[in-house]
Amino acid sequence: MATLPKDVNDHIDAQMQKGYKLKANGREEEVVDVWLALWEDIKAAMKDQSIPYIEELEELFQGNEMIFNWAQDVEMFFGSAAVKYNQLYQKRLDFLSEFIVRMKKKHSHNALVMKRVIAESYFLIGEEEEGERLFKKYTKMYPTSGFGWINWSDMYFIFAREKNMDKDKAIRILKQGLQIDNVNDRDVFYERLIGIYEECNMIDEKAEAEEKFREETEKQRPSFVQPPPSTKPFIKPAKKTESKPQKVGRNDPCPCGSGKKFKKCCGA
Repeated sequence: MATLPKDVNDHIDAQMQKGYKLKANGREEEVVDVWLALWEDIKAAMKDQSIPYIEELEELFQGNEMIFNWAQDVEMFFGSAAVKYNQLYQKRLDFLSEFIVRMKKKHSHNALVMKRVIAESYFLIGEEEEGERLFKKYTKMYPTSGFGWINWSDMYFIFAREKNMDKDKAIRILKQGLQIDNVNDRDVFYERLIGIYEECNMIDEKAEAEEKFREETEKQRPSFVQPPPSTKPFIKPAKKTESKPQKVGRNDPCPCGSGKKFKKCCGA
């Protein structure tokens, strides 16, 4: 199987691991610098090696981490670190936008998660109109993707900036999603509604949502059907051995361990 040139492969791998080590030591700003520089190197390597898609790079790369796993870690790290370094919301948005452009499977699970995070990021950098447009587009294209509706609602309540706080809109988005046949993660919809109702002291609405939540979790609970009781007594099988089987006479005890004669049991 073809591989990347060794120096390119080793450099990508080393810089990935360097970032992880810095992250483990709490050196967040250095992680950002190392991983953003690495992303520039990855883009350059794809261009130099005529690799059009991330999926093809993934097949060629021989390192300690998968490219897609690393990208997910970058997204999550930038999102959590942005609480202290607000500019990382924009860097996360840019990284994910560039990453998706280089993906062949733009409707894969990885791509869908990134698209939701991009829409969310626009809200977090203060470009709510673009974030709203992208969430509307996302939920229209992928209506059964529950977290599209859930994350959109979050932008107006759970993770809302003060100017965007709008409980009625958050509730309306969740209820709109729940109207979609076969929408995923219905239990999470009701968890969100319960949280909003509790925060806003909406007692009756909370009780109704809790009942719906119980119904959804009950549906997801695996059902084990108890087999009907056997009409025959349980007989412990005889212990198997690797020795050559001996011929059993019809009047000998049955080797299954039932205590009956062979002719009255397995030899019948």
